[in-house]
Amino acid sequence: MTTNKVICVTPMFNSEEYLPELVSSIISQKNQNWEHVIVDDMSNDKSYEKALELTKKDSRFKVIKSNEKKYPIRITIEESKKYQDENVIIAMIDSDDALMNNNTVDIILNHYSDEELDTAWTAHYWDVHGMNISGDLYPDEDPYEVDWTTSHLKTFRSSIVKNLSNKNFKDDQGKWFKSASDQVVYLPLLYISRKRKFISDICYLYRVNLKGATNTNTHNQQSTVNFIRKRGFIK
Repeated sequence: MTTNKVICVTPMFNSEEYLPELVSSIISQKNQNWEHVIVDDMSNDKSYEKALELTKKDSRFKVIKSNEKKYPIRITIEESKKYQDENVIIAMIDSDDALMNNNTVDIILNHYSDEELDTAWTAHYWDVHGMNISGDLYPDEDPYEVDWTTSHLKTFRSSIVKNLSNKNFKDDQGKWFKSASDQVVYLPLLYISRKRKFISDICYLYRVNLKGATNTNTHNQQSTVNFIRKRGFIK
């Protein structure tokens, strides 16, 4: 059987100060069977240059500079669809967050040795108060109809996006959603999964971005979540 590999996908925007911790948390993984794709989404600080500097000695990192504003949802889906391999596991990592456990890659790959497992998410730790909102999602539950419990670290088998319509990630005018990326990306993947699993190990540091938490952003995120949950899965 072919050995699985974890491909970390990180859309990046103005995350210069957090990149050293993120990159260090990847490099320090005991299981080295990983690659990391970082896509700079037109940052106006030195994020791109910093990412290049931090990763230049390790060929498993790929730093891409986008020439148009894409936002995290489009970046994650487009990068994931480049693989579409049942042996490639995509891990979604925000550019201001980091892995918390040096065994994260090993934990993920051990669980994905189950060839029917398509999605798995871990417990996480909030930087402000240690909160974790992740938990189980039962096999007979429709992810669009239950409370959000499938938070960081979110992973999925890249092959399941092959025949997944991009309409799930766009509004009714055909434009990519710009907010609520966690639920926009993961709900359709959970919906089509043969098996899905909550991993109770704490593997992810979630950084609460108070600087970016405006009333407008919060309203836009909630509006998007309400829309996609009401609309449901698109075949």
